[in-house]
Amino acid sequence: MAIRKSGLPRCVAKSRRRLVRGRQLLAEAILLAVAIPAFASAEYREVEVEDGGTITGTVSFRGSLPGDAVENFPVSGKWPGCGTGYRKVVAIDAEDGALRGVFVLLEGVGAGKKWPESSAAAALDQKRCEFVPTHQIVRSGATMTIRNSDTGVLHNVNMREIVEVSSGRKVRRMMFNIAQPVVGEVEQKIKPRKSPFLTVGCDLHNFMVAHVLAPEHPYAALVDEDGTFLLDAVPPGEHSVVAWHPRLGKKRMSVTLPAGGAVEVEFAFGD
Repeated sequence: MAIRKSGLPRCVAKSRRRLVRGRQLLAEAILLAVAIPAFASAEYREVEVEDGGTITGTVSFRGSLPGDAVENFPVSGKWPGCGTGYRKVVAIDAEDGALRGVFVLLEGVGAGKKWPESSAAAALDQKRCEFVPTHQIVRSGATMTIRNSDTGVLHNVNMREIVEVSSGRKVRRMMFNIAQPVVGEVEQKIKPRKSPFLTVGCDLHNFMVAHVLAPEHPYAALVDEDGTFLLDAVPPGEHSVVAWHPRLGKKRMSVTLPAGGAVEVEFAFGD
């Protein structure tokens, strides 16, 4: 029997690691089920917004990009539809100071403007082993059509909520995991329980990634190429504005919006 340097048999050490990991998973499950409430405490009400204003802003990146801001993943020849060589995945997309791929969201809005009619449905495609689009806002409760456009390629699209627990750790709660072995479509309701911040992946192709924001209300935006955003018809009063980047995390800012007025904010990530 092989003996580890610690003096424990390998099988015992492995059992201990499994036990520790099992306890960690159990603790996280308890936090998700009990300690962390649902992110929406009441159903959003659509009303006529009187004296609504605008919140505009920019999201920038300062300093040097980390070494893993852009990664090249080898593409397996097992799936011809994925191509060959390496796949470039940009985790932090910053140019001329502007940070892209950032979602902006107002927290705790219970009533406000109507959702657009098109918000009841969403779509996600898998083309040449890439998710299209890579970033999108989906109304919580909307039905998403998930398509596999890759002939002869097996995908298993999965979506997870990113939940911050009290210890500061991020727990990724699985919402669904669907195998798609052939070209075709499936429909899936997008209804997060603990967090509107979602990631999409494929366990068979680790270079496939997408990000979704699924808020309960329409006061959310994906920044433009120049890092700017606009939230309109916002009810006057106190608001908490959140900017979320899937790799860099969240930043918050409190603002006071006067009736019929405008507020401009700036978020800076990096150094």
